[in-house]
Amino acid sequence: MKRTLLATCLLVAGLTGCGTDRDAAEAPSSTAPASAVPAASGPPLPPPDPRVAGQVEKMKALEYMVGQWHGRGTSFDRTGKRSEFEQTETVGYRLSGELLLIEGRGTHAENTESLAFRALATARWDAATQRYLWWAASRGSVLEVPLEVRPDGFTWSFSSPGFSFRNTATFGADTWSEKSEQSFDGGLTWQPQVEMTLTRVP
Repeated sequence: MKRTLLATCLLVAGLTGCGTDRDAAEAPSSTAPASAVPAASGPPLPPPDPRVAGQVEKMKALEYMVGQWHGRGTSFDRTGKRSEFEQTETVGYRLSGELLLIEGRGTHAENTESLAFRALATARWDAATQRYLWWAASRGSVLEVPLEVRPDGFTWSFSSPGFSFRNTATFGADTWSEKSEQSFDGGLTWQPQVEMTLTRVP
């Protein structure tokens, strides 16, 4: 039951105020001349880790996600009953491009002031296993699974006894379409759980 609830909450897994500048939030600006800045004390910093540079390069494959997104979606329960919602996703790089942070916020369509759920996710390249990983959290539950990255989107999935879940996102120039499906028979048949379409906010 917790897995099913988590999958619903993490429908896109998706998100608030992540921004799209990799470094702006991390590097304070200064107009003072270099001579006015005191010399650093202490031991010298270690040389850059080449694995980090490789990780940043790999994360460029998800650059199409970066930005602010808004749209509508539909969720389905096991009986097929539909519920409409509005979705906002905010996506931006963190740690100078090592991580992609995704924050989602869903509200009830009939009352956009009424919060349906919030979720937080990260995507990263794991050098040790040579694969992308998707980590997501919502309502006290967390999940980390392999992430399959495509030039036009991504897919992630998981299975537990009696329940399977898969999530597929496809991106256009300024569109984000996502579909989540669930199975209760080992993947023989699939039922829609969430469908949504977002557009990039200028």
